[in-house]
Amino acid sequence: MIVIRRLKDFALRLPEDSTLKRVLLAEEDMLSVEEFLIKLPLWLRLSNQDQDQ
Repeated sequence: MIVIRRLKDFALRLPEDSTLKRVLLAEEDMLSVEEFLIKLPLWLRLSNQDQDQ
């Protein structure tokens, strides 16, 4: 299992309109390695999208 609590703490500092923030905060605090690896590319795309705006 991977604990993403620190990632969620980071998300709390993102702007209120950040899609990445909403997605990360909706996740459980612990994900299986498989879940994490599946979700990581989406999170990276959302991060890039937020930076472009």
